[in-house]
Amino acid sequence: MGMTTHGYKEGPATRELETEERLLEEAIALVASGRSRRVVVAGLPDSVLLLEVAGRSADRAGVRVRPLPEIRHGILDVAIEAVPPSVTIARALDHAQRGPNGP
Repeated sequence: MGMTTHGYKEGPATRELETEERLLEEAIALVASGRSRRVVVAGLPDSVLLLEVAGRSADRAGVRVRPLPEIRHGILDVAIEAVPPSVTIARALDHAQRGPNGP
């Protein structure tokens, strides 16, 4: 079995994860556009890899992905939220001090 571009193992669950990833990316774009301050995406498969990919997309877009408290085993609900300007400025300063390649 091969891997997809995001590191998912190819197989029956791959399409589901890719669909959920697109859903999260659309929510991230909505919040990043300023048309919404918060979007909740519920009923996702509980996947660390899915959260990592969404987190990187959110960082690039200047928003954050926050997992909500687990209510059901194996099901993940997340909030995509606008980042307050002070947090965005702090991130930019931190990035400038560390440089593009980290510490």
